[in-house]
Amino acid sequence: MRKIITMIFIAFSCGVIAQPQNFTADSIDSEYGIEYYKRYNSFLGGEEQRMCNGSPCNEQIEDQYKNGKLLHKGYYTEGQLVTFKNYYPDGTVERDFKRVSPVKCKIAKYYPDGKPKSEVTYFNGNPIEWTDYYPSGQVEFNEEYDRNYQYYELQESFYKNGQHQFVLELEKKRKMLYSKKEYYEDGTLKAEGEMKFNEATRVYMKINWWTYYNEQGEATVKKEYVNNGVVTEKEM
Repeated sequence: MRKIITMIFIAFSCGVIAQPQNFTADSIDSEYGIEYYKRYNSFLGGEEQRMCNGSPCNEQIEDQYKNGKLLHKGYYTEGQLVTFKNYYPDGTVERDFKRVSPVKCKIAKYYPDGKPKSEVTYFNGNPIEWTDYYPSGQVEFNEEYDRNYQYYELQESFYKNGQHQFVLELEKKRKMLYSKKEYYEDGTLKAEGEMKFNEATRVYMKINWWTYYNEQGEATVKKEYVNNGVVTEKEM
C-alpha cells in the first residue's frame, strides 16, 4: 500500500524557490519512490496546479530536502509540470520526466544505486511502452501496446537470470492472432502455440494446437484449444 508523503509548502513570491518541509529519506516510498509531484502533471493524471504568489507557476522551480539537498527541479507552465527530475538525498536521480510532444511523454525511474527501475512512454495519457527492471539491472518485463491502448503488440517477461519467461507477439493484426512461447528458467522452450485476442471481452485465448516440452527440450504432449479450452490432447 502506498505511503502518504506529507509535504508542507510555505508561500513565497514567484521568483523564490519553494521549499517542502520535513521531507526526508524516510518519507520516500520503498516501492513507488517520490510520487508527490504527479499531482502537477496532467500527462500522469495530475489535475492540481502549483501556485506561486497566488497564481499558477510559470517558471523553473527547485525544491530541497529538509537538509538542503536538491529534491526536485522542474519547469512549470500554468502550474503544470512540463519537464522535471526528482533526486534521492545523495543526489542520484530518482526519476526523469520529459515531454516529447503535446501528446507524448517519457518517464524513467531509477533505483537508489542509479540502476534503471522502469521506463514508460505515454501517448494521450496511456502507457503504450513499459519496461520494468530487477534491482540487478536485468529487464523484468516489457510491454508494447497499440497507440489507442487497446491490445498488446508485444509482451515479454524475464527471469532474474535474464532468460525469457514468455513472449507474446502479434503476428496477424487484422485477425488479432498472436504467437506465444513459454520457457524454463534455463532458456529451454516449455510451450508454444497461437493465441487470439477477443476484442469484445479483452481476453487473450489459446487456440489451435499447442506443443508442450519437458526440461530436456523434448515434445511430450500436444493440446488443441478452442477459446482457451482443451478439446483434444495427444501424447508424443
